[in-house]
Amino acid sequence: MLIGSLLLFIGWIAQERKHPDPIISPRMMKIRNVTLANMSAFLTGVLMYGAIAVFPLYALAVTDGGAVSSARFLLPLTLGLSTGILLSGRMIQRVSYTLARAGWLVAGASFAAVCFASFFALPWVLFLFFAFFAGTGIGILVPAFLLPAQNAVSEAQQATVGGMIQLSRNVGGAIGIPLITSMLGISSGWGRSSSYGAVFLVLVILSFLGFLVGSRFEGAAAADTINESKGQSR
Repeated sequence: MLIGSLLLFIGWIAQERKHPDPIISPRMMKIRNVTLANMSAFLTGVLMYGAIAVFPLYALAVTDGGAVSSARFLLPLTLGLSTGILLSGRMIQRVSYTLARAGWLVAGASFAAVCFASFFALPWVLFLFFAFFAGTGIGILVPAFLLPAQNAVSEAQQATVGGMIQLSRNVGGAIGIPLITSMLGISSGWGRSSSYGAVFLVLVILSFLGFLVGSRFEGAAAADTINESKGQSR
């Protein structure tokens, strides 16, 4: 299905390039900040939906407590997501680029801590803190790429760019969940701790890639762009 979807996506691009009124203009993807924002949103979707999928399974493997233990791990993760989104929403106009880098670092460090702790018999309460900060880092990333991308296009194209970023995040989740969970089956022969440690290591690597992508944004920060546009309107 993934291969078929990829082929259909390639055919869709070929059709849009020839269409006089495409749904998404191919020229839009040549804009650096738009391309980087979609790549970042894709990686954010892999992290967010992958973490939501794998943390409950990890809780069952670590605590052997059934669905109740699974909820204990999922609750701090979702609380962290909400906290990160709220913080990012209030601060994004002032420190958009710095905020995105901080989100990648917080998420990567949290997944690295879980990866490290999966090989040792640490108190399961620590995993709750790790899950909360992982969710906080991901939550910071969710709205962090919208303004840089919208500032790079005209006002008429801003809604289209917003939809593209949301689509990229959802595609990241659609691809990330089956790939990440399939790793558990592939690495099941390594032992329970090693298989989950390998999954969290992949999430750490993806966070590092996201940090590299997010560090390549160009132009003024969101606040500078907004203040400049206000000055021109006056």
